[in-house]
Amino acid sequence: MVRKQASANLQKEALDIAKNNILSSSGQDISWSESGLRLRKRKENNPEEYEPYEIWMNNGQIMFTTDNWATANLAIGQMKTEDGGIMSGVIADSLIGKLLAGSSLIIESAKKTATFLCSAWMGTVHHCTMQFFDIYNGNQVQITLNPYSGFAIGKYPLYSGDEYTIDEDNASFWVDINGNVHIKGTLEGCDGKFSGELVAASGRFKGVVQASDYQDLNGRSMLTSSYKFSPTYLELRGLTISNGSKNTLVIDSAGNITMDGNITLGSGSRINWNTVTQLGTNPQISNLEDDMDYRLTRINTQLDGVYEEIDWLSENMWTEREIRNISSTVITDELVSAPNIKGAYIQGGTIQGCDFLFGDYGVIYDGYGSDGVSRTDLVYIESTRGIAIVADEGMALRAGNGIWIPDDVHIMVNGDYVNLGSVIEDLLAK
Repeated sequence: MVRKQASANLQKEALDIAKNNILSSSGQDISWSESGLRLRKRKENNPEEYEPYEIWMNNGQIMFTTDNWATANLAIGQMKTEDGGIMSGVIADSLIGKLLAGSSLIIESAKKTATFLCSAWMGTVHHCTMQFFDIYNGNQVQITLNPYSGFAIGKYPLYSGDEYTIDEDNASFWVDINGNVHIKGTLEGCDGKFSGELVAASGRFKGVVQASDYQDLNGRSMLTSSYKFSPTYLELRGLTISNGSKNTLVIDSAGNITMDGNITLGSGSRINWNTVTQLGTNPQISNLEDDMDYRLTRINTQLDGVYEEIDWLSENMWTEREIRNISSTVITDELVSAPNIKGAYIQGGTIQGCDFLFGDYGVIYDGYGSDGVSRTDLVYIESTRGIAIVADEGMALRAGNGIWIPDDVHIMVNGDYVNLGSVIEDLLAK
């Protein structure tokens, strides 16, 4: 749009200047002879001489000059071609307008040959073929396009020795006729698809990389059957794990571990210590060592006492013969100090002056109290819960002065319990 506007402005300005020159012209001289018609302008300070701008017409041409016919800069009419033929047309240094129409169009570069052959009519290009095309600027940047070497952009000159070989040292971007693209800069894009092989010396991806396989330099797959990297290729030279704000676990290449947090070992886990060197003192370990030393000292002291008791028992323990020989002997506190027999089965004989304990709830012992008639020595049977006397055949209770039951007595009659005290009271009342 900018180039189009500039061309329009140039066209208007050129036409305005030409129009003003015509309208304000003076000193014009028109002459004709057998050589044709000449249009000239006399110099203002010397009417006998003419300015170098002239127009000369004859029966086949209209010629223009700006240097008093040392050269011609515009020709309209019939002209000879390179092969000796005759053509009609316009030859000029500049051609400015809105429309170029014709069966073909040829544009040639001033520095290198660039030729366009286009078929057009009424402003519409129907077909265009190109031989060579080159564009240059003041910074020695060249753009070239030809059907032999392709398309290239870079520093002038882009050709190496001929018009068919691209100078790869000067070119920064080129596409050859086989479709190969060569780029020395950075390729940026928002999307792309590659159906063939992509080869690069190095790469960096900021997004997601998805592939069906990763192979090493020998073409072997680096993935397992579950699409995980094989441990063979995971030669880590250190490992760092971060929670986003700080590193929580760091393992350097020498095997040193720095971590924040705890170590929890599952059931059956073991730690195999080969060579361990402790740096500094851990208060918890020191306290544990002191506690273990204290406990070991106590265990050793207790073991010493056990050893002494074992020695005493070995010296004072009765033999089986000695135990059999005391079958008729009464065991008293004088014979055995504070006897305590646990888990034994005692059959026959007499046990005197003992309290019998029944589990956690009952006891039988000698005592003194009321038997219902008088206070006397007696045997107590006590229970913190209850007492049940069960006999498979029968039971007899005998007492010289009678049986005294101070509380209610219940017996079962026809499947129901009956309070004997209430029955007797009813009988006495009648």
